[in-house]
Amino acid sequence: MKDVYLFAGSFDPPTLGHLEVVNEFFRQRKKENVKARLIILCSLNPEKKLSRWFNEIESKRLWKKYYKLSSSTRVLTNDE
Repeated sequence: MKDVYLFAGSFDPPTLGHLEVVNEFFRQRKKENVKARLIILCSLNPEKKLSRWFNEIESKRLWKKYYKLSSSTRVLTNDE
């Protein structure tokens, strides 16, 4: 059985720093010999309402389009 972890944020936009957090997460799990699944949850931040560039659906699309993610990673929005 795999442990399931959640990485939530507005990811407005998803950056290389966010990707590094995901990669480091899997490096650490591998060191600990723990099989894990990661859910990246793209959500809206009401504090960024006037300054946001992307909504949660666009952020999800960016994660999937530009970053090669592990098959153990799913990218979702609050509506899924």
